[in-house]
Amino acid sequence: MGETFAEVKRELIALLRPGVRVPNWSKAAEKNPGRLKRREFVVLEVDKAKGLALQSGEKRVEVPWGALENVWRKWRDYRECRLKRKDLAEKNFFTTYCIALLRFLEENLGGPRV
Repeated sequence: MGETFAEVKRELIALLRPGVRVPNWSKAAEKNPGRLKRREFVVLEVDKAKGLALQSGEKRVEVPWGALENVWRKWRDYRECRLKRKDLAEKNFFTTYCIALLRFLEENLGGPRV
């Protein structure tokens, strides 16, 4: 995964296309998969300026790049269990999607699995 958010954004833009299915993921769900409300969401649009449009169940969700960047800044601490999810989610309504997207990026780039 990129060292800067600009790199991460470029990697996501290159990886994601309409129709791509992104599995939902969280540290807690690794131990108890039943905790996940939704198993996956689908990419609808990738807007280089604004962010991502996703389909989650029956609803369309617009995830701005800024929300993803906020989670990315704390990602390493979360992934390595130094930060709780509730602290990761501060003032961010898109945390579930951001976590899944960053994990998806790591897995598709051969990044860390903790």
